[in-house]
Amino acid sequence: MNPLDIAHSALASLWANKLRSGLTVLGIVIGVTAVITLMSIGRGTTEQITGIIQGLGTNLLFVQPEGEGQLTLGDANALVLWEAQFGDFVNGAQIIIDQFVMSAEDKWNQRSGLVMLLPHGFEGQGPEHSSGRIERFLQSVAENNIRVANLSTAAQYFHLLRDQAKRSNRKPLVMFTPKSLLRHRDARSPVGDLTDGWFSPVLSDPNHSDPRQVTGVVLASGKISHEAIAERDRVNAPVAVVRVEQLYPWPASALAETLGHFPQIDKIVWLQEEPQNMGPWNYVKGHLHEAFGDRCDIVRASRNESSSPATGSAAVHAQEQSELINRALASLSHGN
Repeated sequence: MNPLDIAHSALASLWANKLRSGLTVLGIVIGVTAVITLMSIGRGTTEQITGIIQGLGTNLLFVQPEGEGQLTLGDANALVLWEAQFGDFVNGAQIIIDQFVMSAEDKWNQRSGLVMLLPHGFEGQGPEHSSGRIERFLQSVAENNIRVANLSTAAQYFHLLRDQAKRSNRKPLVMFTPKSLLRHRDARSPVGDLTDGWFSPVLSDPNHSDPRQVTGVVLASGKISHEAIAERDRVNAPVAVVRVEQLYPWPASALAETLGHFPQIDKIVWLQEEPQNMGPWNYVKGHLHEAFGDRCDIVRASRNESSSPATGSAAVHAQEQSELINRALASLSHGN
């Protein structure tokens, strides 16, 4: 049986048995071996489904998912990606993450290039379908043990994966991937950004023509940055929205260079969708105060502290989201 027939047969088997909750797809992309592990592939909910369908003409092999980490150790040229159906479901792998993903190099000098794709974003889907638990990963970062990113454009996603595949000194990469951004117009990238661009850990505001008019900056990561830009444009606030695409290693130099383009700013707001006790805030606040605290007020705009990541009500979520973004922009108005 040729590879295409094998792939078709495997897909047919998956659709017939939806209780199978994870398979690995082996193919050739970006010039390396690619291994993609999917949760609940039979439900058709993961973003990599499109890549599988498009890749049916390549040499594909479906295997069981238990050995993603071993594959990254055994084949230095393999790009191994594990994608959760929702980032929240990573809870079930917390022991493996703590023991192997975060600390294997420190404990056993074993290096891995594993990529974890964790769909993340507050969209009114409830506490079990909103958060990939960014804070848990950022609590364990040290000694350049992993990379953590929350991206906002298609080109950034492509170039970070390509960089992960091509770099010689690999580290595990945790990417908080989009949900609604998959179809969001502002998250699209022109072809030139894909063919000629590169990954940028910080993206400056795309819409401000005169940085000298900017008096305050909103720093955000991921989906909420697009919502903040849209609301800023609607009310025409003298505010720049800067996207921090890479959370660890913290992009200190890139952020300083970007904020240096706005000489009049005296206040920085870190905007996040997560509650105060979750998300990146408790990690980033030290970096922000150390670098900019002598010349800027550093404040936070987030949901209130909570034992649950998100509300279970879509109506309450929409109200919270609107108030959160408005509060972030209002806090940068003079006199506040």
